Amino acid sequence: MKKLFLIILLVATITSLQSQLLSEKIIKGLPSKEVYDILVDKKGFIWVGHEFGISRYDGLSFTDFFYANSNSSGITDLSEDDKGRIWFHNFSNQIFYIENERIHLIDTYSSQNEQAFFPRTTMYKNWLVATSSHGLFICNTNNIQSNYIQFTQHTAQTFETSSLVALKNAVVLHGKTGWYKLNEQDGVTELQIKNDTSHFASDGSVIIFSTANKDTVYFTSLLFKNIIIKAVLKNDKLEIVDKVAYNGLLNSVSFDGDMTWINTKKESFTTNKRGKIVNANISKVVKDKEGNTWICSLNEGLKIQFKFFSNWEKIKLFNKTDSIDEVRRVAVSTTNLVFGTENGGIYVTNKQCNKVLFIKQLNEKAGSIENIFYLDHNTFLIGASLGFYILDVSHQTIHRIATNIFTIKSISFSDKNIYLGASGGLYKIPSQLGYSIFTHLAEKNINENDIGLQEGKDFFKISSHRCRSVVYNPGLKTLYAIFNDGLYKITDTGRVIQYYSQTNKKLFELN
Repeated sequence: MKKLFLIILLVATITSLQSQLLSEKIIKGLPSKEVYDILVDKKGFIWVGHEFGISRYDGLSFTDFFYANSNSSGITDLSEDDKGRIWFHNFSNQIFYIENERIHLIDTYSSQNEQAFFPRTTMYKNWLVATSSHGLFICNTNNIQSNYIQFTQHTAQTFETSSLVALKNAVVLHGKTGWYKLNEQDGVTELQIKNDTSHFASDGSVIIFSTANKDTVYFTSLLFKNIIIKAVLKNDKLEIVDKVAYNGLLNSVSFDGDMTWINTKKESFTTNKRGKIVNANISKVVKDKEGNTWICSLNEGLKIQFKFFSNWEKIKLFNKTDSIDEVRRVAVSTTNLVFGTENGGIYVTNKQCNKVLFIKQLNEKAGSIENIFYLDHNTFLIGASLGFYILDVSHQTIHRIATNIFTIKSISFSDKNIYLGASGGLYKIPSQLGYSIFTHLAEKNINENDIGLQEGKDFFKISSHRCRSVVYNPGLKTLYAIFNDGLYKITDTGRVIQYYSQTNKKLFELN
């Protein structure tokens, strides 16, 4: 049993970003702890480029993607096009994209003829832009047609590019022959450098960091690895506005949507001094659609810092000396807050006075509390690892439902039925019968095993396959259910249609 001061929150332990060190939770399941890049796509999925390839995180588990003819496994420079395809490259001059759960190679990029070990790529409008020792490589993401661009104006040297970054209205490029700008109207044009009193921008070994903030570009040099130069693009001029020296080797600069992060091997911190992370060797920091901060580290893999809401209220239910175990699930009604624990404890509290009304402890064979569902009339369904229970708050009773439904994973309602997704299958209980069972039977003063449901009389099995999630759509009069082999829809007429199937990917939840 863990000794803790219980604070009911919807997320794990969280600290404010302001004037504090960030506390992170490591996300387990990646093939490697050496993570190079991270992307949050338009659907909210987290894409991770790492030592052994690319993986997608859905909030529960990772899906790993592989390409048999890849010359090396490490992946970086993740980007997303307008069609939702994910683009990236390895460290052997191969550029790829993922579409329909498959990796595709852009074989028009001549990897064998490149002098650099790998390109730098970025997404600009509907172009995938890549650096090249033969100029500049552009792939149109609308039709996957590609070509090389040459630029010979004002220079007798061969045009080549080695680093780049996409801004809102242009791509800023650098190579041995100088600085350039790319956009749809003018193509490639040269950039003039202003305020370069120390000649940092004139160094041929300039490296542009791949993250920009509006029209601001950050870059460094192989000769001055601890100095970051900040420059602003103004028409055909790149004006240097600041340069700062930092302690330690620079990894990257990343913009999380709110703040700019400077990432060194020893520590990462924001330019406004509001965030700091030490001893993590961070490669990139981003934020997801909910405001959580995702951190990829070259030593520790993928981590998350949950969003902190300053107006959250801490609900103090126990003293520091009280002993309870880890909270697994929470459900609320109009008057009560019910939460279940790792070891089968069920705590019922009053929302108004933050007071524990009563506690129930399931038999140790029941295991942890996996789900809690609010029904009606102060009645809750409790799904344990082994067993299906009904909790009546008014009478402070809990009873096990003796059926072969097993563990409840999900519940949904229509005007006629209650649908239960469970480890033993998908079931429906007629609403008029279901509410009678889940309210009136629970009020009886009976022993734990006396409530029984009989298949064919009280409930009906729709499928025997393990059902992970179920949702009823009243507008379409259709039930959607996730089984191990995919997503199905079941109409009111009983017709079952396989809606989505993927043998190497598991779906877990419907909303």
